[in-house]
Amino acid sequence: MLAADPAARSASGQATMAEAAEELAFAGLLFSIAYDPPRPVVLWSEFMPHRWHGMDVPGSRFGLDNADNIYRIIFIDDQHEYRIQIAPQGPTPAQLSMELLDSAPGTMNNMGTQLAILQTSTLVRDADGGFVITVGPRAGDSNHFQAPPEARAIWIRDTLSDWATQAPHAISVAVTAGPMTEPLSDDQLAARAAPEMVRFARYWLDFYAAYMGPSGPFAGSVNNPPQPHARPGDPAKGGGAAWGFVTGTQVRIADDQAFVFTMEDMAARYVGAGFATPWWVTVDYARRSGSINNGQARRNPDGTITYAVARNDPGVANWIDTAGLEEGALLLRWQAIEGPLPKSDSLTLQGEIIRNAGAEMRVIKEARVLPIGQVQTAYPHLRAGQEARAAALATRLASYERRLDSGGPR
Repeated sequence: MLAADPAARSASGQATMAEAAEELAFAGLLFSIAYDPPRPVVLWSEFMPHRWHGMDVPGSRFGLDNADNIYRIIFIDDQHEYRIQIAPQGPTPAQLSMELLDSAPGTMNNMGTQLAILQTSTLVRDADGGFVITVGPRAGDSNHFQAPPEARAIWIRDTLSDWATQAPHAISVAVTAGPMTEPLSDDQLAARAAPEMVRFARYWLDFYAAYMGPSGPFAGSVNNPPQPHARPGDPAKGGGAAWGFVTGTQVRIADDQAFVFTMEDMAARYVGAGFATPWWVTVDYARRSGSINNGQARRNPDGTITYAVARNDPGVANWIDTAGLEEGALLLRWQAIEGPLPKSDSLTLQGEIIRNAGAEMRVIKEARVLPIGQVQTAYPHLRAGQEARAAALATRLASYERRLDSGGPR
């Protein structure tokens, strides 16, 4: 299946095809096995390969996952009522978001249509700083998802802007009402999972092709991200511009080139840029700087952030390491907007200018390809030597490994 996909035509696609096949298969397997609404679990998904309780766990990355996110999912339906307990485990992430979806992303031949969203700015905290979320077919208060008949999953993101200090929330779920059924046997689970794994992979391959195709958001965009657009949902309920903004581009660079771009942070608590293979699987972001967020970046004097995407070290801070790949995809995210711009989906694009309520901002300020030897000269304030690079990577790995403490997010 992957060998026949357009992504396999490039050297980068060929080099990363086996990894993509394994990760897509394992992600599809996890979703299929975990789907059991009468007996819900909090499933950690979209992670890198890692060791867990002495076992080698394959990765489950897909869909240009965010290296700064801890992704978890709870499968539900409208026949049951649920109580989700969310507790802080230290300094809290830059943003917690929870989407009620009509399917897990990539299952049921669907990205997962957002039915409702809750996030940090709209949730009411307990005295201990945590949250209790209820889910059921009836209406409820602000910390409640009313589940319509099509509801199938709650997709949860803890977004970290500081890997060294912020900790993902501890999350648990319990059924409080609804009928019980007999669980599927191992043989039944296997019979269900096998075709689901194939359908899951097929969906994401088609999704990537459509996204990059003539009518997709990345159409014709090579080393040139368009101005960002609001994420889905109702801003009044924590979605849309209240949730954040996103944009991206295909990246193609030679061995001696760097794709350099500068962007505003839009007064967001979280800003991130991450690189992925042609299969939209993020490159190793624990041992390499395959992503850089606002907590890791060195800023320009005016507060903007300049990134350099390159196959080899360009000698500056904010290097997004492509792991030697000459081709892939880059996604840029702004979340938890706190400043005056933007506040709502009334935001419009006029050329390269974002306008909202009389204010304007050109979020992507420059995007160009430079010879790698000219990057330090063009951005002398971002110079970074080999000793500084090694120290930053050592800190990055140690900070990433905090996610695996006690066996991973709870």
